[in-house]
Amino acid sequence: RISKGTIIVDIGRTEAIIPYEEQVPREYFQPKDRLRAVLLNIEEDKRGTKLVISRAHKNFVESLFKAEVPEIGEGIVQIMGISRDPGGRTKIAVSSNDQDIDPVGACVGMRGSRVQSVSGELGNERIDIIIYDDNPAQMVINSLAPAKVESIVMDEDSRSMELAVNEENLALAIGARGQNIRLASRLVGWELNIISSNEAEAKERVVEAEFQAKLMETLSIDEKEAEALIRGGFLTFDDVAYAEDGKLSAAMEIDEARAEEIRAAAADAALMEAMGEITQEESNLESLTELGFSEEDVETLVSNALKSKDDIAELAVDELQDIIEITEKKAADIIMKARESWFN
Repeated sequence: RISKGTIIVDIGRTEAIIPYEEQVPREYFQPKDRLRAVLLNIEEDKRGTKLVISRAHKNFVESLFKAEVPEIGEGIVQIMGISRDPGGRTKIAVSSNDQDIDPVGACVGMRGSRVQSVSGELGNERIDIIIYDDNPAQMVINSLAPAKVESIVMDEDSRSMELAVNEENLALAIGARGQNIRLASRLVGWELNIISSNEAEAKERVVEAEFQAKLMETLSIDEKEAEALIRGGFLTFDDVAYAEDGKLSAAMEIDEARAEEIRAAAADAALMEAMGEITQEESNLESLTELGFSEEDVETLVSNALKSKDDIAELAVDELQDIIEITEKKAADIIMKARESWFN
């Protein structure tokens, strides 16, 4: 039966509920309908034990594949990650412990029979089955296929990547309402920013110009010498400070004594940059604690590239719940608190 948006399901000796947020959008059931769901939670309250089941959670997709694909049950094929937009699209990453078994082929089945069975149970939700890779950059490329990624710039500290694709592939990579890039980001666990190849080239030129100005000011060198460093592939102060003997002097056409002076100045500049980043990181972590997160939650958030109050403010409630164990109300309260600065 249905009560105030909640579906109550008879499962034999007791009942279970599917709260509104655990239902798939645009999916409707009538009394006496049969349905499948995954057990999500066992909650205790004053009235006793309450079983919460879900059709929207990504674990439901995992359970369906385990039922349909014998190789998963046997441990030959492993599900390495799932990201889901219930009712719309799911991305699932798989790997194989047997080099003779194609994990994607096993999940797809003969003429697509297995994946079609899972998709049918999910109301024809689109399912992308992806080869898992330990390399995050390759994993992103796999996740966005058939859109072709031309270049990737990775920032391991913030766990973010900037992806460049050509104009023809831009819409395909982003997906309707950003769905494709959003699901790929969740699957890989990195923040993904996508731009066109032309924008990437323009941005690279701007970054180089800005760094060239820094080189001239910080290292007391002229424009010609700064340009020589850029051409030589010295794009950070660390690159300059730890350049191999002879490479810096050769690139700038200066003697080794002058090169050593420049290396020392670059090492000081790199240290100052690092100290500034550490101070900013400490400030960001303190802002997460102020929102009410525990130390354990903060560690989990940081590992998912969520390092500041602004990062939390941009999340939806269900996205925060996917990352840490938190009630819907508390997640909503924290996100609204993080957004307070937007309105002040």
